[in-house]
Amino acid sequence: MKKILIGSLHFITILLWLLLLPDRILAQEAFAKHYNATYITMDEGLPANFIEDIFQDSQGFVWLSLSGGGLSRYDGYEFIHFNSNTFHRKLKSNFVRCVREDRFHRLWVSSEGGVDLIDLRTLQTLRPDKLKGLPATLMNHPVSHIEADAEGCIWTHDGNRLHRIAFNAAGNIESIHSLNHAGIQKNNLIFKDIEQKGTVWISLNGQICNVSPQGGDRLQAVPVSRSLNFAPDITISDFILKEHEIWIASSQGLYRYDRNNDVVKHY
Repeated sequence: MKKILIGSLHFITILLWLLLLPDRILAQEAFAKHYNATYITMDEGLPANFIEDIFQDSQGFVWLSLSGGGLSRYDGYEFIHFNSNTFHRKLKSNFVRCVREDRFHRLWVSSEGGVDLIDLRTLQTLRPDKLKGLPATLMNHPVSHIEADAEGCIWTHDGNRLHRIAFNAAGNIESIHSLNHAGIQKNNLIFKDIEQKGTVWISLNGQICNVSPQGGDRLQAVPVSRSLNFAPDITISDFILKEHEIWIASSQGLYRYDRNNDVVKHY
């Protein structure tokens, strides 16, 4: 069995963005001279060409979230497919947005049909009632994004709600904190524990906020800085931390935020 090791997918994204510049032909030629590129297409068993997300689990396997093709695990030689018709591995929808792994080796799958759970040890889907304390309603709404934070919590987004799910030592639900906000009503909303503190950064109506759990079952969103206040219709697609700077990919270009000096540069 061959396992795949992936470097930073975020820097690959930036590299691909650079290849779209006017001198992209020269850049592509230089790239081809320095790296061996292997192409995995439908001829090699990929069920669809539209990939929404790529994720590497704790065992080194690569998971491909496919728009219309379900979910595929790749080990370097062959695929194992999950879709709405696969026996014992049936998903709610074939339009999968992304997957994330929790610390109990369960894969959380977000799709237009809701959330599915896959046991990475057996590769079988889990029924929601296997996790004590997990409301079925939380699993049946379309979910556009899922993240795992530094404290082992799972964050999900559906409609105008953001949820933080915490677990006890047995892997059952310990608490669920939620935030209702009109700015969350986006199908391509991105949030990330960029500071590795168990909180997430998110764009709410163009304002970058840090979301953390408060008393009861509530999440609170606090603006990070006045410098990170963008147009309300901007779409944030990623946050990347490098030393004291945070790079923000958006529909309006690339931003670099210097946290030490509270300065933003726009590319």
